[in-house]
Amino acid sequence: QTPGVIAMLLSDSSANLDAGAEMILVIFNANTSAQTLALADLKNADFALHPVQKESTDLRVRDSVVDNTKGEFTVPARTTAVFVATKKPATDTGVTPTPTTPKKSGGGQADLMLLFILMGCLLIAQAKVLRSKQG
Repeated sequence: QTPGVIAMLLSDSSANLDAGAEMILVIFNANTSAQTLALADLKNADFALHPVQKESTDLRVRDSVVDNTKGEFTVPARTTAVFVATKKPATDTGVTPTPTTPKKSGGGQADLMLLFILMGCLLIAQAKVLRSKQG
């Protein structure tokens, strides 16, 4: 555990709720310096910074990096980064899929939508804080 850092991993189940993502890792860094989180269970996955954040005008979030060979994720100070993997690691990671699978096809899309809404709210709040510090 790293003080000031919260990590949340979402793993697609056998229902294949999102064809474009097998795993989504959200890392919240409330510290005043960049933090690196080593997650050995996620070695050799193909994580990358979410495309929206990769193209963001927020230069700080674009500095978030992943080293897939080591399973290390570095997130700048006071930043929330979203990393997406399109496939699971070649080795068994021990990552357990969600305990329940929706009974209807596509039912998990609402959860993904809620995650993106939450991320949007966090990014807006972060932008307001940055603007107030600049002003």
